[in-house]
Amino acid sequence: MKYIKVSRILIVGIRNLGQCPCPRCLIPLTLAPNMGMPRNMKQCLTLAQTDDARRYSHIQAAQEAVYLNNYAIKSKAVEDLLHEESLIPAKVRSVFSFCQ
Repeated sequence: MKYIKVSRILIVGIRNLGQCPCPRCLIPLTLAPNMGMPRNMKQCLTLAQTDDARRYSHIQAAQEAVYLNNYAIKSKAVEDLLHEESLIPAKVRSVFSFCQ
């Protein structure tokens, strides 16, 4: 019997209708029609999301705005921090996160 290895992602970590629909790379939605083409495959590697301190600081600042300063998730202050990379202000940390 063969088993299929399945990759799992946290659904809560994907922003619906975001600027970058892929949870692994920063390819904008405008380039989605190029999916599967050789150039797109190269862009997936060059535009890969990195789990770095800058990204985490944006998420942390958005969390503070929402949970401490009572801003709405769709407020301009929160959107300015998260929209560019389609991040979400969830209080969920992945066990694969390097910025712990």
